Amino acid sequence: MNTEGNNKSRQVKKNASRKPRFLGVIEGFINTQYRPTRAFDPTERTRFRVMTSQEIILDLADMVDMELNDVAEAMMYLGYRTIIHDGKAGWLLERRNT
Repeated sequence: MNTEGNNKSRQVKKNASRKPRFLGVIEGFINTQYRPTRAFDPTERTRFRVMTSQEIILDLADMVDMELNDVAEAMMYLGYRTIIHDGKAGWLLERRNT
């Protein structure tokens, strides 16, 4: 019986189901103004924003002490995707209709 392999399998399942650190803070900050999107039209600059993980960390620095990986895990969990636009790699955000 391969107990080491079984333990690793259980650990992977446990980690896959856990929510990212700071999910609530990031979700509250991002999802109030933006939503995930799959289509990007660069001519509609007022509708979309590319925001880096570092920008998110700086905006929330007064509330929490996060690392880049914390932001990346939460953003992927929330359904956001990365994009490179104007030489800048970041998260593609679509403004919510207000």
